[in-house]
Amino acid sequence: MNLGINQRHVTLSCLTALLVCLLAVGVESKTFLRHVFQVLPIVLVTVLGLYRSRWTGSGALGLFACWAFFMLLIWLYLAGIQTFFTGNFTAFEIVLTVVIGMLSILGIAANVRPEPHVRLPVHLTGAVAFALLQLVVMWLSLFSHRIASF
Repeated sequence: MNLGINQRHVTLSCLTALLVCLLAVGVESKTFLRHVFQVLPIVLVTVLGLYRSRWTGSGALGLFACWAFFMLLIWLYLAGIQTFFTGNFTAFEIVLTVVIGMLSILGIAANVRPEPHVRLPVHLTGAVAFALLQLVVMWLSLFSHRIASF
């Protein structure tokens, strides 16, 4: 992978911090196993980054975009606008949503441009593929109990 040291460092740092924050939400909300499942795509892209894969930037872009979108939905819910997410959020969880949102924005900014040897269509395709993976994992983590009851 030909990410500059700063871009790679920012990407891996944001992915790691995102992972820690999401697991902390799981501990706080007593849904730790669900959150362990939800972070699997983050673990995958982090491992790709450690191996300097050319897919790291694309994967990270897709994941950060997903988590920024999820945080937006939570903030809309907290503002009184009905959205996909519901429930009661502790002050700690609300602070974590702000941190996760900031990490996601920083991660998007660090990875919006493709690496020099990756063409833009390939970069965007990779980002969409990883975003879809995150969406599927999120959906399964939230609704798998309903599927099992059929």
